[in-house]
Amino acid sequence: MPETPNQTTGEKIKSFRVAFKVTQKDLAEVLGIGQSRLSEIEQGQVEIGLKVAKRFCAIFPITLESLVCPNGLENDEEVIEIRKRLKKSNIAI
Repeated sequence: MPETPNQTTGEKIKSFRVAFKVTQKDLAEVLGIGQSRLSEIEQGQVEIGLKVAKRFCAIFPITLESLVCPNGLENDEEVIEIRKRLKKSNIAI
């Protein structure tokens, strides 16, 4: 697997692309986005959208959770914060 712990989503995308010897141009075309947009995602300048993330996971051997949650869903800072707010508001889900 080309991914390593604590990589950002963009870093993971670039790692997979490079490991599988795919150009930015070719991957961007398959994902349905421009090459400049893919470059921005890889550099962490913009976040990947759900539709593009799902397409990426259909191409490469990585789950959606692994792609967008570097430390797993249970350890994701946003998930932890949301769960704290739910608990504080006494909302049980």
